[in-house]
Amino acid sequence: MIMPGEKKFDMIIVGGSYSGLAAATAPGRALKKVLIIDDGKPCNRQTPCSAGK
Repeated sequence: MIMPGEKKFDMIIVGGSYSGLAAATAPGRALKKVLIIDDGKPCNRQTPCSAGK
């Protein structure tokens, strides 16, 4: 039972990096409700200078 103010999702994905976003693509295109939970940190934060900058 959904309580007032609650939201219902068809899929919940933890991690919004490459694999998380890829996993959300197909259900999103099928108009399913997908929630992606991510901490917002860049995935390359451990190697900030690896691109030669």
